[in-house]
Amino acid sequence: MRHATTEKEKRETVKESRREAANREAEILEIERMKKRKTEPATGEVERREIERMEIGKPEIERQESVVKKAETKKEPRVSPATNTSKLLRIERKLNNKDLFMGWYKSGSSSDLRYPRECIAPKIGDVYVHSCKKEGHPKFQLWVRQISRGMTIWVKAHIFHIHPKLLDRRLTLAMTGEPYWSTRQSLSASGSRERAGKIAEMILY
Repeated sequence: MRHATTEKEKRETVKESRREAANREAEILEIERMKKRKTEPATGEVERREIERMEIGKPEIERQESVVKKAETKKEPRVSPATNTSKLLRIERKLNNKDLFMGWYKSGSSSDLRYPRECIAPKIGDVYVHSCKKEGHPKFQLWVRQISRGMTIWVKAHIFHIHPKLLDRRLTLAMTGEPYWSTRQSLSASGSRERAGKIAEMILY
């Protein structure tokens, strides 16, 4: 009996160390992403100045046509397909018995992710679910948006992960991959923990 307990403790220790390593990597990736956002406006300004410099050397008629085209573009802005699909949309659902909403994002591919893709307006407590396949079997990766060592990042999560603000809520997942912040009371209902246990086997850490 003691041997079985020790093996279980070892597995939990390995999982915890993996989560800590993933969170450290998440902090690094989040910092890199923030730096990239800061440099993008400056790069755009340089490109704009370069275009203006080139246009000065154009014949007057071509330059005027360019100005007219720019004015028309400003009147009717268009979103390029790349811009439209680069960030994931926030899915929102009301929490049971609460005047609060939970937000979540989903993505899917044939392989797992190092870190979530860019999302539109993520908030603390939001969930990111990525579906993939491992050795031919469907798997899920979970992250929760929360504060870690002073930074708001996506933290690797697991089934029964505690909500960063609502401490009576635990993270669960339907077989469809849809996340829920369930109360401890609802988890104690007949069969709930058994279903959550099966889902836990499908989570990649």
